[in-house]
Amino acid sequence: MQLTRRSNGGRARKRPDSRSGVLLPALVVLAAGLGSRFGGDKQTTPLGPGGAALMEYSIFDALRSGFGSAVIVVRAGMLDSVQQMFDARPRGCAPVTCVVQPVEPGRRKPWGTAHAVLAAAAAVDGPFAVANADDLYGRASFETLAAFLQRARRSPPPEFAIAGFPMGDTLSDAGPVNRAVCETDADGRLTSIVERTGLTRERVAAEATGIPAGTPVISGATDGCAAQLGAGALTVGSWNSVLGTTLILKGVTLDLIRDPLGVVYSHKAPNGDWLPGGASSTGAGVISRDFTGRDLDELNQAASTHEPSGVITYPLVSNGERFPFVAPGARGFVLGEPVNDGDRFAGVLQGVGFIERLSFDYLHLLGAPIDGSLTLTGGATKSAYWCQLRADILGRPVTLPDNAEPALGMAVLAASPGRVAADVAAEMVRVRDIIDPRPGTAGMYDSTYRTLVTELEHRGWLPPEAAAHARTRTSR
Repeated sequence: MQLTRRSNGGRARKRPDSRSGVLLPALVVLAAGLGSRFGGDKQTTPLGPGGAALMEYSIFDALRSGFGSAVIVVRAGMLDSVQQMFDARPRGCAPVTCVVQPVEPGRRKPWGTAHAVLAAAAAVDGPFAVANADDLYGRASFETLAAFLQRARRSPPPEFAIAGFPMGDTLSDAGPVNRAVCETDADGRLTSIVERTGLTRERVAAEATGIPAGTPVISGATDGCAAQLGAGALTVGSWNSVLGTTLILKGVTLDLIRDPLGVVYSHKAPNGDWLPGGASSTGAGVISRDFTGRDLDELNQAASTHEPSGVITYPLVSNGERFPFVAPGARGFVLGEPVNDGDRFAGVLQGVGFIERLSFDYLHLLGAPIDGSLTLTGGATKSAYWCQLRADILGRPVTLPDNAEPALGMAVLAASPGRVAADVAAEMVRVRDIIDPRPGTAGMYDSTYRTLVTELEHRGWLPPEAAAHARTRTSR
């Protein structure tokens, strides 16, 4: 970056957008503070591994995010130190201009923020954003501001904006802080800014919840999250499939998965990741209902001779579906006539596997990473044949933990304070078996799966986009 020394005259040279020729906005950096509490010029104090100051990080992020130049407002006596700071950096094409905020007669120090911005007026001739030299904002903040400035109305009345941060993200564990709290109306327009002093995490939480400060808060977990913790499925892209009376699928993502249809919901992981998933109305409850008192080992053996089954089954435990699609009117059905009880039982086992597979296809459609490990838990894992069948239908290895109970997940959670939950789970969760798809089963169930997907779509339960995505993934 190149530094141009100026007092109060002259304008910063701007860098045009190489694609459109339009002049890019400028970043005005306020660096004239005295640093009284810090004990020196915080804005030029070396901080990073290369000795960079905080404002250099902001200027660097801004220039990568759509800004074309920077204007640094300093006080008299700082020009040399700022000059030396930028002279030590590699030369580049981005102009950085320095202007001095004057001290009015009769005062010992400059006025505040508004006066500092006014001091930069001579060096700015277009849209601009203002940042403090001693704060770290992050690139995303500058990308948001640059996008606004590029589309904002400049003719009267002009449009202005402020980049805000959730208060909880700005509080410090080191002690109380002062913050400007912004309030907006329903349209997101700023209605007021109120300075709040002495803010701590405890105080803000108490005000937000109405729970007195100092009150112990002990949280637990849902059964699905507990099972996921107990399965050790806590790394991004890993999933836990709980098959009991119904089917519950939970995974891990870095970012929140937003589902416009509301099929997938998310919980917050102990480390701040997200745990998306859903609960289906299909599951082993169909077996308890339709095969009461039967010898399940004999039925498994009989079912193994019908791969794939001669019937296509959508096995709902109760009316209505919740995942991988929402359909209050959904009803279980069987397409075709089973030749015997083994064929009928095979249709149920495979049908549950198909809904599990459709769940992953839907998660993939939403952008969730699904290529990590898959752990199976729940009562259905007692059936070795069904676990193998699910691995075959999904076309991926599945892991069986030694203890498949959600209670283990609560033990992992209880042992996690001050530690990474995934590390705790790695110590406590034992693997009983890893089941790979059997040779020769690749593609064996694709035709039956596609038929079920198409039938669910034709009945108006599965959205066309989800059905098309499932078929596309099946044809690969």
